[in-house]
Amino acid sequence: MSKWFNRIGMDIIRERNPDLEEIEEAASENIESSAEMESLNKSQIQRLISQQSDRIGFREFQGKSAVWTRFKRIVVDGNLEVNFVQCNNCRRYCTLDIEYYAASIFDPAYRKLKFLDTETKNSAILEIENSIFDILLLFGKEFDGSAHISERIIENSNLIRKYHNEVHICIDQEFYTPFEIISKIFYQLRRLASIPEVVSINATVVYPFNYDEQVLEELKISFTKTLNIKVVGFLNRDIAIAYNHFNQNRVEIKSRTILTVHCNSRVLAFSLFQISQDPHQLEIVWTAQSLIHGIYDGFRDALLKFCVNKFRQYFQEDLQEHDLKKPVPLRCWRVKKLENLRKQNAGT
Repeated sequence: MSKWFNRIGMDIIRERNPDLEEIEEAASENIESSAEMESLNKSQIQRLISQQSDRIGFREFQGKSAVWTRFKRIVVDGNLEVNFVQCNNCRRYCTLDIEYYAASIFDPAYRKLKFLDTETKNSAILEIENSIFDILLLFGKEFDGSAHISERIIENSNLIRKYHNEVHICIDQEFYTPFEIISKIFYQLRRLASIPEVVSINATVVYPFNYDEQVLEELKISFTKTLNIKVVGFLNRDIAIAYNHFNQNRVEIKSRTILTVHCNSRVLAFSLFQISQDPHQLEIVWTAQSLIHGIYDGFRDALLKFCVNKFRQYFQEDLQEHDLKKPVPLRCWRVKKLENLRKQNAGT
């Protein structure tokens, strides 16, 4: 009975409102369109963004955490908020990176990058003053004191070689100097941090090599021309001394950015550290392994496998020689540790 009364009531309403049927049809089309939009996945939304489609819009994101102020909520067809957001800098530089808004975005290091606003500056060429970009080219001794193992591995390794007092590292069957590796990393750093090419950064280069004055001068020129880094000085320090030096000076200097390239017989690692900057200065914060993932994994795995085999060989030699002066238990522990690392890498 109630259904019958409802049907009669709707007929009366339609007679008094002839446009109601068209409104209902439009509403049903909007519902179907909304259902279709709700099914849009990440790749489809990225495709619309790349095409600069009129269907895509952005709204301010109201989140409890301050990190959400750096994001815009993605809107499709002006009314439907899909489950994705895009950071302001990605929108500014027309990249396709978007995030799922329901995920726990935790403000990682690369979200802390402060981008220079060149429009508010009087000069187009900017220089970061009162800051030191420390590039540590670290290579050589092991922290446990067994430096002779590193030297023996280098002499027999196809992945590391010395040429004119400089270490060459093999990546993808090609050898690169430390400067060339620094160039690759710093190019990525400028691009990912949106650091303008005209920005000049002061640098102190620390090297445990025995470079002569000519090599240092060539290195200084290369840093200036290729990377737009002004080398304000060189420090010939050992690894441990260099680390202690920078740790002690962090307190004395307001801002310090340290990029380390550490290569020995066990590891090739890159790290970037930053201490707080003045309000008008550039802040760069990056985590240690972010710059090498996907680029140096093949080299790292090959070097790790080579080291495991070499350490096992040296350990057997130690057992045969029975030389009490050599730290046999330490060698044994290192072999086991390297094998565990290799298993972990194979598992991942």
